[in-house]
Amino acid sequence: MTLRRRLDRCAAWPARLKLPAHVNQSSIVHGRFSMRACILSMIVFLPYAAAAQEPPSAERRFSMQHLAEKEAWSWSDNDASLATALRNCRSPYEWSLRSINDNPQWMELSFGEGKELRWRFKCHWMTPFIIDKSMLYYVEYAYHAPFGRVVCVDLAQSKQLWSCQVGEVVSAWFHSAYLSARSITKRDGHIWVRGNESRGRFLNVIDANTGELVAARLYENESTDGTAKSP
Repeated sequence: MTLRRRLDRCAAWPARLKLPAHVNQSSIVHGRFSMRACILSMIVFLPYAAAAQEPPSAERRFSMQHLAEKEAWSWSDNDASLATALRNCRSPYEWSLRSINDNPQWMELSFGEGKELRWRFKCHWMTPFIIDKSMLYYVEYAYHAPFGRVVCVDLAQSKQLWSCQVGEVVSAWFHSAYLSARSITKRDGHIWVRGNESRGRFLNVIDANTGELVAARLYENESTDGTAKSP
């Protein structure tokens, strides 16, 4: 059966109904064409909508990994700063910052709209974040340890959409002498996270829609005394 005949069969069902006397048959006939157009649009556009939610393909991963390998290392301590993130924040949501248990090293950053709280998370002075429209992206990590994760939140819905682990420079390390810092940017639909640690430097690229890690690379550590060149 051809596509046209299938559409005609689906769209013709109102004509087979027993209609009340007050219902105009011409409106039903007009509805046939509207229904046919609706069905056709669903057939045409649904595959594209589904493809938009699919995880990155192997070809796309390869392309992003190639870009990551070509990306030169660059770093600024200002990029790994909560103060810089707050200063650059352009968002309709209001923010507030308070200390936790009178500890100046750890704080709680909240975003709200009027009197309604949208999201809050634990942070420190080296926690970077960015906001793109209603989407909040921040790096959750401890500055004296490796690892961490990027968290994506839709502030309009007060809902976490995804999280992705970043910063696998070493298998395990936790010490007061260890230093680590993160920076985060959004570019071409991807979240770019740079890490500067005592044991190495890294770049992670994450799909901003799915939260999937699509590229990762390590940079040679230039320090020789067991600490990173910066911070």
